[in-house]
This record gives sequence, C-alpha cells and structure tokens, in this order.
Amino acid sequence: MLESSEGLPLTVYFVIPSCVPATGFDESGAVLSADDIEEFYSEGRVLGLGEVMNYVGVVAGDDELEKKIKSALSRGLVVNGHAPLLSGKPLDKYISAGIGDDHE
Repeated sequence: MLESSEGLPLTVYFVIPSCVPATGFDESGAVLSADDIEEFYSEGRVLGLGEVMNYVGVVAGDDELEKKIKSALSRGLVVNGHAPLLSGKPLDKYISAGIGDDHE
C-alpha cells in the first residue's frame, strides 16, 4: 500500500497493523512480528502502530506485543487502540502500556 500510494496528488499516511493475524485462530496468510513492523517505521508516512486489539495480550504482558508497542513509542509514534468494554484495572494496564486512543 505504501508503494501504491506514491505519486498521488495527496499524501497518504499509514499506521501499521498491530495484530496480524488478528487472533491465533485466524489464518491471514502472513504474520507481522515486532521485527517485521520495525522495518516500516523508517518510512516517513508511517505514523505509528494501529489498532492494538489484543487487549488481553496487553493486559497479560505479552512480550511480542509489548515489543511492538515500545518500538513505536520509542520513536515518538502513536499507538492506536481497540479495547471494547475494557474497564477498571485492565483498562488502567492497557492505557499505561502507552496506547493513546481507542476508536470504540
């Protein structure tokens, strides 16, 4: 998508998906590890890490997910959230991980 959006009469910005596949039960055809995602951060049109929907993993301290979040934050990039109905102490942990918003 980055390549396809080059040369357009507008600038297209991206956030890299945080959860590919969405769950361990999905078959997406690809897996994006923390190391894979880091390669995209040098692209000037990538603004951060998108839609961290594995809120269970964030709250439980999943190492790979934590690495993805910390990598974005260490570069001053945004981390977008997706945590429907999360509240109380789990929400506190989610927010303290550095996730800055939630579109829910």
